[in-house]
Amino acid sequence: MTPQHIKARFLDGGRGRVFALLRRPAEPGGTGVLIAPPFAEEMNKTRKMFTAVGQALAARGVATILVDPYGTGDSEGEFREASWECWVDDLARAAEWAAREGFPVRGLLCVRLGCLLGAQLAQKLLPEVQCSVFWQPVIAGDRFLTQFLRLRVAASMMEATRESVSGLREKLRAGQRIEVAGYELAPTLAGELEKLRLTDALGPHLGALHWMEVVRDHQVPLPAVTVDCVSGGRSRGLEIKVSTVTGASFWESTEIVMNEELVRSAVEVLAAAGGRTASSVRAPHAEPRP
Repeated sequence: MTPQHIKARFLDGGRGRVFALLRRPAEPGGTGVLIAPPFAEEMNKTRKMFTAVGQALAARGVATILVDPYGTGDSEGEFREASWECWVDDLARAAEWAAREGFPVRGLLCVRLGCLLGAQLAQKLLPEVQCSVFWQPVIAGDRFLTQFLRLRVAASMMEATRESVSGLREKLRAGQRIEVAGYELAPTLAGELEKLRLTDALGPHLGALHWMEVVRDHQVPLPAVTVDCVSGGRSRGLEIKVSTVTGASFWESTEIVMNEELVRSAVEVLAAAGGRTASSVRAPHAEPRP
């Protein structure tokens, strides 16, 4: 096993204690990469890859910091009590803890909705990010909310009373909580999600951004909404490199999926940004500049 040290603790958050895990190299000192996790069950689908990234980065002298935002994982609170601003604050507190431990955050690994979390964090509270890696970014919060609500609509197909996305949105706007795939979604968080736009949070505060998409075929062009978002980020002075790797949709697969190429690609980028010499790994397929 790669020499490394793991330190876990509960941090005092704005609403309650949040669980944070620091995976660091055997030698003290260096830099850290903060992981901004995806939403709800997508986080559980991704934990195995987070572990692989953390182990590989520790071997190259870079620490990783993973936090369960309030109301998720091993942290205090219930999912229905969570809010977007609370989650941004939780990540900021985890970054502060890592800095006190000798590993100031210089890199971000953000996944799906976590790309919006990480981008807002860097924009507001984390000024020294040098490099960011995005995995399959969510670009619009309202569209993401629609996709999340469809999970409940699909489940209702097996019941006598069928539901619709519009009907569920009406319940949320009326102040009702609804359960989706085992997660109780509160109107406050739903309203916050609807307002999120990734383009609004892109800028040089992310350092050099490596945008990685998982595709079935390299020949298929990226969606127009992705191309537009990337163009918007570049117009704000953000350096963005877009690349693709082939594989299954790890965030929504029934079984836990490990995309080793995606892991290697992220480690290569983040280790180099952390100031260590990264060993040679196969680079992801580079897409033409949108």
